[in-house]
This record gives sequence, structure tokens and C-alpha cells, in this order.
Amino acid sequence: MAESEIPAIAVLSYGRWIGLCPTDANAMLLEPGQTRFECGSPGPFGADGTTCDVRWPPNPDEIALAMIGLPIEDQNWTPVYYFGEALLSVDATIGSDVAP
Repeated sequence: MAESEIPAIAVLSYGRWIGLCPTDANAMLLEPGQTRFECGSPGPFGADGTTCDVRWPPNPDEIALAMIGLPIEDQNWTPVYYFGEALLSVDATIGSDVAP
């Protein structure tokens, strides 16, 4: 497995936290507060086995709370990207950091 200096980005998808692999198109389920990411096992589904740190927003609990009451398909949050860097707002309820 290859270690990446680029972290996996934690996003909320259908009410679940997932990590986006920094080196391929895979995503893996995350436990809240998980600090390490492993992109599956190398194989036919394209997982490249990358390991790296996980970059969480500064307020994941607030983000999850802001989603309560929404239909599960609307419980999504993704940080805004600017030249590859995630810009994470402190207030998830503003909505300015939710990707279209």
C-alpha cells in the first residue's frame, strides 16, 4: 500500500461520513473521528490501497445536527474546493459550503 501525503476528505453522503480517496475515484465509509483512511485492497474495482490521514471539518457534529429532519437523500455536505484545498466553514447551517 502507498502512503499519500494528501489527506482523504471527509464528506457527509446520505447521512453517512465517507472519505474521498486522494488518488483515485473511490470513497470509503468513515467512523466519526476516524483519523486514518485505507482505500480498500488493490484489485478489479480500482481501489489502489492508498493510506493517508483524514481531513475532517472543524465541526462535524454541527454539520450532522443541521441535517436532522431532512430526507436521507438530502443529508449531504461537501466542503468547497479552491485550487485543491478544502475551505471549511465553521457554521454548517449557512449552506455556503455545500456543493451544488
